[in-house]
Amino acid sequence: MPKTFLLLAFTCSLLACHKNDCCPANSVEQIVFGVSYAECAGNCSDNYRLTTTQIFADTCDYCEWYSVGFQTTPLDDAKFQIAQPLLASVPAVLLTEEETVFGCPGCADEGGWYLKITQHGKKHLYRWSSSFDLVPNKLRPYFEKVMQTQLAL
Repeated sequence: MPKTFLLLAFTCSLLACHKNDCCPANSVEQIVFGVSYAECAGNCSDNYRLTTTQIFADTCDYCEWYSVGFQTTPLDDAKFQIAQPLLASVPAVLLTEEETVFGCPGCADEGGWYLKITQHGKKHLYRWSSSFDLVPNKLRPYFEKVMQTQLAL
C-alpha cells in the first residue's frame, strides 16, 4: 500500500503543471498608457488601452491621463502585435504601488507620460516626465519600452 501511494503521489506531481506554465506570471488584465503635452496646438495627447486581445485608441485631441475615453472599435491586429509585449513584460515591482509620480510630468514642454496597469481589478498608476530625472533606474527600461511602443503606434 505505501508503494502504491508513493507511486501515485509521484505520478501526480509529474502531471501537475508548473506554476509558470499554468498561470501568467503577473495576470495583467489591461494597460492604459499615453502622453499629453501642454501648450500645444492640434493633437496634444496620444493614449491607448491595451487588453489581452485588443488595443484601442483614445477619442480626443487632448485628454488628461485621468479623463481619457477610448474608441469602441479596436485598432488593427498589426498595432496590437506592436503593443502586446507590454502585457507580458510588466515588472513585478510595478504591481506593488497604487500611484506613483516621478518628477513633474506635463510641467514642461517635454510632456507627461502615464501608465495604468490593471491586475485582478486593482489599478497601479505611474506618471513621469520624459527627462527621467527622478525615475528609478530599475523602472527606466520598462518606461522606455512604453514610450517607444506608444511612438510606434
